Amino acid sequence: MINVVQQGYYDVVIGTKDMTAENRSLLRSIVSFGKRVVSRPFLPTGVVDSQTGLKVMSSVAVKRMFPHLKEQLGLALDLEMMFIAKRLQLRVLQLPVKCIDRDGSHIHVWKDSIRFLRSIIEIWRLDRRVR
Repeated sequence: MINVVQQGYYDVVIGTKDMTAENRSLLRSIVSFGKRVVSRPFLPTGVVDSQTGLKVMSSVAVKRMFPHLKEQLGLALDLEMMFIAKRLQLRVLQLPVKCIDRDGSHIHVWKDSIRFLRSIIEIWRLDRRVR
């Protein structure tokens, strides 16, 4: 991911696990699908999963994106970053990463899903500020 950004073809490279996750429960799979559907309008072209947390950015992308971030969005910070990248027309590449879901996750499927939906409303309000 670092090499791709250093070559200058992309401003941001993100990893995605949703298509490669193993041992994922049916509930987590359904919630992940719903999250992808709801998130799609906020994501740059070619990006389907913003929540893995694996990101590499050029210094130019960091300088342009970070002033727009709202730190109180919690789990939706990754989605907010992708939304800002889309609004700023940054070049974003998504690469698959291998992920195995294990017991003991710190994600609370229902509670965190509700927080995520609330955060989407806050990100939508960013549309007026990011140029």
